[in-house]
Amino acid sequence: ATLEKEFNRLVGVQNNEDRVKFKVLDFFKVGEKYTKAYIKTELGKIYEECEYTVVAKATDLEQWFVLKSTQITNSLTKKRDMAYEILSIKE
Repeated sequence: ATLEKEFNRLVGVQNNEDRVKFKVLDFFKVGEKYTKAYIKTELGKIYEECEYTVVAKATDLEQWFVLKSTQITNSLTKKRDMAYEILSIKE
């Protein structure tokens, strides 16, 4: 029974990763800029929805996209926030 549980766990993780990738590619758009805080928050929601038990980090987007570090000026506070621009989807 232990071997079967382990197999199901591994298969489940793979399926969750596929669901996460699908949702990430659907949510984040090439050509857009997102603050690192926003990316982390939204990835966290996607991970939770897909029961993917990994702590979300903005750098996780590098798994699926080619990114460029940039800054975005917050229109309310006039402060510059660290961000990523999504250049393309990784093949």
